[in-house]
Amino acid sequence: MVVRIADLLKCYDNQKGLQGTIAYVDASHGERFSPESWNEHAVLGLHLNLMRNGYLSFTLKDFEKERLKDADLLVLIAPSSPFTTKEMGWITDFVSQGGTLVLSVGWEEREASLSLMDAFGFSLDYLPLAQFISNIPQTNQKVRFVEAWPVTSTDGKSETIAAYQKLPVIMKKSYGKGAVVMIGDSSFFWNKNLETEESHVQENVEFLKWLLSNIQKDADSSG
Repeated sequence: MVVRIADLLKCYDNQKGLQGTIAYVDASHGERFSPESWNEHAVLGLHLNLMRNGYLSFTLKDFEKERLKDADLLVLIAPSSPFTTKEMGWITDFVSQGGTLVLSVGWEEREASLSLMDAFGFSLDYLPLAQFISNIPQTNQKVRFVEAWPVTSTDGKSETIAAYQKLPVIMKKSYGKGAVVMIGDSSFFWNKNLETEESHVQENVEFLKWLLSNIQKDADSSG
């Protein structure tokens, strides 16, 4: 099974003709995660969770407009290289036409994501938060953080998904036919905070399942 997953993540040409819901985890802009599958700072656990929840999950090594046309979900994990004006246009078009963008980035790694956050009406506050578990309002879901920073909606049009006391740490907003989810934590999707070979963080696995389910429901209703 591990070999088959590794092959799927590497063989980009295999996407041609695939039918399904496609997710890309970007690796083209120096994102903050290890390329080693089960390193605690890697994101194979994220790919596994995406697959379990109905996505065909790929690592995006070359950021191309054609890839986004086929995608339903794009995950950006603390990029270290800014997106160009052209790439920013591709991303905003992707979301406005019905895609979902998930940006996971904390204060210390925010620099390359400032333009992207500004385009969608988000910012980060300089207030490091301690380890905590957030209860999602009106649900039985919980989510665990170890490196979170407060997220701010600069246009007041975003809803709070998770918070530390009254400080949002995950926010979501509609944009055209799609949506943007902003997570104020660069390490949120790392294996050690989601799933490793030998263990998993139950709250975060269940939260991600809940979040992806809601994303897909929203996509179905807008489509």
